[in-house]
Amino acid sequence: MNDHKKAGPVLFLAELVIAILFFAVAGTVCLQIIVRSHTLTRDSKDLNQAVAACSSVAELVSGADSFEDALRLMKEVFPEAEESSSDESVFTLYYDKEGHVTGQSKCDNIQSIKLSQDEDFIYCSQKFEDSGSEKTVYELETIHHIKRRAEI
Repeated sequence: MNDHKKAGPVLFLAELVIAILFFAVAGTVCLQIIVRSHTLTRDSKDLNQAVAACSSVAELVSGADSFEDALRLMKEVFPEAEESSSDESVFTLYYDKEGHVTGQSKCDNIQSIKLSQDEDFIYCSQKFEDSGSEKTVYELETIHHIKRRAEI
């Protein structure tokens, strides 16, 4: 009978420790789920911004009647675009967290655009990167047939 009274508090403490461990494990799992959810939300926001920005440039180039027209349109529509000093067909756009074009010092994402041509085609190569990690978020390569536009 005396052993029964001594075992009561020990069993209660063991049960309490098991309950605390269970809730600690459950809390850790919940915290990991919340962090993963935040990461996925941020990544999807960046991807949506990248797709919209690259699609905008691709549509702009597909509306051009010539390579020179594509360069002119790029300069008109994106006056904030930084042109490469060595090649006038390479542009860089800097975006802030909200997706607005901004200066290089305040940028969150970088869009690099390279236009090139051969006889009948305009090639547009785009890369959208996270400026902090330099991780490529999205890449888009498009080809525009110039003569087809002239025939329409």
